[in-house]
Amino acid sequence: MTDTGYWIAGALLAFGAAILWQKGNGYQRFVDTTARKPSGWLGRALYLDPKPHYRSFRCALEKLRLTPDDVFLDVCCGGGTLLRMALLIVHRAAGLDFGPDMVALSRENNILAVEEGRLDLREGEAAALPWSDEAFDAVANANALIFVAKPLDFFREAYRVLKPGGRFVVITAAKRRCAPIFYGPWYPSLKLYTNDELAAMLRSAGFAAVTAYALDAGNQIGCGTK
Repeated sequence: MTDTGYWIAGALLAFGAAILWQKGNGYQRFVDTTARKPSGWLGRALYLDPKPHYRSFRCALEKLRLTPDDVFLDVCCGGGTLLRMALLIVHRAAGLDFGPDMVALSRENNILAVEEGRLDLREGEAAALPWSDEAFDAVANANALIFVAKPLDFFREAYRVLKPGGRFVVITAAKRRCAPIFYGPWYPSLKLYTNDELAAMLRSAGFAAVTAYALDAGNQIGCGTK
């Protein structure tokens, strides 16, 4: 999407938010439609090609150090951009998202890999992954932990589906003193953690070689191995 496209998407977002707020449960509808469970024309506009997320996606791939033989899983895959980037390296991958519209958009953005049988896309919950034990070499969760209701359960599930020696990376919004200003209208609905809190959850889930640190002014990264 071009810069002009993002300005248009932003205007549509503001317009959509105004409409949603006039209906019952307006705030939760706004959060769901734009971030927690993107859907409809607004979700498509925001996640068809989410350039603001590219840096996080590239960082996740750098940390995982994927190889062609790895089987990769993207939990909360959104429109499938991270999957598309990973499939330039790996032969097989899978993706899961909470909302059917994002699963459909992921399929659209990766249609060739789906038709070739290289990509398995499913709708479901991060805390109950629909795959067998030790199914993946690498698992990522980028820009979505802020909406995962049970993060420790999710981390345990990520650990379960990893093969021994498998790698996990999560990139999320950092907990910060100026969060209400920094994260705007989404702030009341976000689940934010300090680096120590994130590392503690990863260790509790079973991960070894755990690290958690600030990625930049607004984001943090957590890594671990099985």
